[in-house]
Amino acid sequence: MKKNKIFMLMVSLALPIIASAADYPWLTFKMTDDTELSVASDNLTINYEDGYLHLLSTSAEQSIPVDQIKSMKFTQSPAAVINVTDSISGNAYYYNLSGIMVGHFSSVEDARKALPSGMYIVKTDSKTFKASL
Repeated sequence: MKKNKIFMLMVSLALPIIASAADYPWLTFKMTDDTELSVASDNLTINYEDGYLHLLSTSAEQSIPVDQIKSMKFTQSPAAVINVTDSISGNAYYYNLSGIMVGHFSSVEDARKALPSGMYIVKTDSKTFKASL
């Protein structure tokens, strides 16, 4: 009987967390240099190995040195928005804000031609960021 009460208490405490998780679709890391990095929390897996957090989600595959993380929190929107400029070169994957990939382009110009104006998550070889086209 006592085990049932403890189990019910644990379930009742967990339900509000599960219900509110959808309200915070991003995990945002504040780095020691005060920059921020966000990854979609949907299907997010985090592994720790050799001083790095290895993150894999629908919008990013990233490794972050633990000693460069100041804090992390779940947020309703990703970190700072930047405008995509033509200085970004090479392959980039574009995701909508739901974390669904909408295109893979070799230049910003190709992305602008193919995608409607709006907000996107852009993943390049060196970083992942929120951008507007």
